Amino acid sequence: MAGGKSDYLELAQLNEVLGGTAFGAPANTYVALYSASPGDAGGGTELTGGGYARATQTNNTTNWPAGNPKSNGTTISYAQATADWLRVYSWAVLDALSGGNFLYWGPLCGTVRPAVVNDVTNDTFFSPSHGYANDTIVRVFTHPQNALPSPLALDTRYYIANAATDTFKLSTAAGGGSIVNLTQLGFVEIAPDQSIVVSSGGTASFAGSSLVVTED
Repeated sequence: MAGGKSDYLELAQLNEVLGGTAFGAPANTYVALYSASPGDAGGGTELTGGGYARATQTNNTTNWPAGNPKSNGTTISYAQATADWLRVYSWAVLDALSGGNFLYWGPLCGTVRPAVVNDVTNDTFFSPSHGYANDTIVRVFTHPQNALPSPLALDTRYYIANAATDTFKLSTAAGGGSIVNLTQLGFVEIAPDQSIVVSSGGTASFAGSSLVVTED
């Protein structure tokens, strides 16, 4: 699934509502960047070195305006990189500058939509009126219905190929020359890739409304 509330926060809020164990919102939130995506339980591989540090945001309605979906209300900026950073695939909001507890996380991607691997003979996906053009760079995510069909992988950039109104294939290279040989049927979530690379001397930032979390 492409992002969401952490297991830690779900349990803290459940224990507060049913049991009266108070959960206090942190005074500051810290936005971390990941070269290998985390999940609801945390994990992943956070960037290190090269001048990287989590971005500190005062936890108020200026930085996190009221609403659902909720997104950052101000630009989130990072210190200048002193060396090349690994490609950033995901972000997370935590309650400490280092270590701490996961609150929310999400991938750097566009709108997520469902698709299904419906034909392993022809290596095709079905997603009605998907709107993708050939060579659109996308990423796939685990669907709640099943594990990611083999050999698809998280944090991997694929290219749309053989796009038709309701179907497409994925390639590991532009131009459709390296079609992914699908070996399992199943559901996936898919979205345009918006991962970033920061080179030495550059800076990373996210404009207001860039990082979005939604409560069901």
